[in-house]
Amino acid sequence: MNINEAVQNLNLPIQKKIEEQKRIATEILKTLHWEGHTDAIIAGGAPRNWQFGIEARDLDVYFTKTISNSRIDYLFKDKIDIDTGACIQLGKPGYLDEPYYGGNNTIKKVKETCIEGMKVQFITSNPSRVFENIQPSNYKDINFAYVLFKTFDIGICKIGFRKEGNYIFSSDFNVDKENKKLTIKINELKLINDLKNLPKRIEKLKKYFPDHELNII
Repeated sequence: MNINEAVQNLNLPIQKKIEEQKRIATEILKTLHWEGHTDAIIAGGAPRNWQFGIEARDLDVYFTKTISNSRIDYLFKDKIDIDTGACIQLGKPGYLDEPYYGGNNTIKKVKETCIEGMKVQFITSNPSRVFENIQPSNYKDINFAYVLFKTFDIGICKIGFRKEGNYIFSSDFNVDKENKKLTIKINELKLINDLKNLPKRIEKLKKYFPDHELNII
């Protein structure tokens, strides 16, 4: 066995966990698309981590049309865990009480639950609050993703995952990954975010990517 094969074997348990997380993600997205949420994607932390061979802590599911908590419960009634203790950080105090999730005034969390051991956050997004001439009802998942990325704070987080199991890459993500940067475009961010959560976000990402340089432009 050569060195490369040995390293691959060491990483195999993590890769298996990532593949299982991706399976859960695709099943959630397929269900939402069947329900009519044809723009639904998983974006941000989960697909970013998978690209770097890191397990996701949770799944952030974004779409534009509103949906009730009871409808989510019905759609995933056979998947939602009764014992939510398996989910990391499920039910953070105040999260569901925020008028806009994470200070971003284009998105709002609908529901937080636990599906097959994964913390899942269902989030509606309405970028037309900031970006004019955008009609959310006309989006498909790829078109929606590129508009959604405009509302994200750090370049390396601007990545999505589709129900087909493939990724949607933004140019900002690709540049940050290639150059080992954590790029923040402050002028763009001021449009949609009050910046109050940015220091915590940076601190969190630096733990994941200690070799990436902060780049504020």
